Amino acid sequence: MDYYMNEELREKPNHAHFPICRGRMDSINANCFRVFLFTLVSGVIMGGLSLFRIPLHVVGWIPMIFNSEEISKGPFNLSQGFALTQALCCGVLIVFASLNMGKRKIFGEILFFIYFALLLSSLLASLSGIDVATLIIAILGVYYCSRSFKDKRDYEQLSETEGFPNFSVVLAESDDKYGYPSYIKTRGGMSYYNKVNQQSSASAVPVNVQPIISQNHVNSLSNMPSLDPTSVKRSADIEDKFRPRSGKEEIISFSPLKLK
Repeated sequence: MDYYMNEELREKPNHAHFPICRGRMDSINANCFRVFLFTLVSGVIMGGLSLFRIPLHVVGWIPMIFNSEEISKGPFNLSQGFALTQALCCGVLIVFASLNMGKRKIFGEILFFIYFALLLSSLLASLSGIDVATLIIAILGVYYCSRSFKDKRDYEQLSETEGFPNFSVVLAESDDKYGYPSYIKTRGGMSYYNKVNQQSSASAVPVNVQPIISQNHVNSLSNMPSLDPTSVKRSADIEDKFRPRSGKEEIISFSPLKLK
């Protein structure tokens, strides 16, 4: 991936792109989880209808290939094999949604086309009174999966970006502390990184600043009076405060007792 589709997710020096990339990554994961949760609920509903031998659009196309005469029997009259095959097709949708939560974001786009086909077939053809339920499921499925196209492109860009998948500033600063280089994986990110570094180095030109001391300041310093410590007179009151009032210290010092 040698170019960027989303300029907001472009790599920047000093890990400046981490916060927005982390926010976009959380948004992608939240969208994928919503698609999975909706597909799980709708798949269980359509699978339950299939076990009651009710024909459904799209998920019933595969068993219809092997036995097209089953549709003409109407609801509650389908064969057991047709109903089980249709229920397994509903389970396949749940598998697609679970794969979409990982690295394979293309399954989100596949689910969008499946729900869109379910929408068209529910509007244009009539199998039973349950078509209203499949129509509602199709409308909600198209709504939830409509973001899958942009999520897939942004996820591919983020997967080639420094800091993927956590985009943790703490981990990046720890790598910088121990001397690990900041890897910029994409060609566009490297060129942008070099461009910003050149601009920052050109703007930060060192200037030799010498201290300016005026002659008046020098004269004022030289004319300051000096302090003569020998001319300071001691106060007799201070000496009396620290002078012992008894001769006990002399008795202790010249005591004939010797310590062993």
